[in-house]
Amino acid sequence: MDRAFSLQFTVMDIFVVALAFCIVVFSVYSLSLDNSGKKLVHIESEKGSFLYPLDDNREISVSGPLGETLIKIEDGYARIIESPCPDKLCIAMGRISSPGQWVACLPNRIFVRITGQDIERTVDAGSF
Repeated sequence: MDRAFSLQFTVMDIFVVALAFCIVVFSVYSLSLDNSGKKLVHIESEKGSFLYPLDDNREISVSGPLGETLIKIEDGYARIIESPCPDKLCIAMGRISSPGQWVACLPNRIFVRITGQDIERTVDAGSF
């Protein structure tokens, strides 16, 4: 009855631990962005995450499994203007400008969201 204790990890075990670690790191990172007071465009893809100020005007090309998705930041708004996906729902979603809003091209695995604080939309409990 004397058995040696052995640990056997599967690929799925390692994946779950890595995923949990990434979620914790992402959460801490997101919380630090929300306190910055400046609105940012956060673009996530398989190639990585990218941050751009919402008050800059620029076009960003992001690679996905289907090809290039073109994101435009202009006049305080961000939107997807071109994508190789079949239905183009990401383009139809329109412009975003407030923290918490997002646009995604799921077939091309591109996710765009606004982070930071929106001073005009902050609700004070004493204002009711």
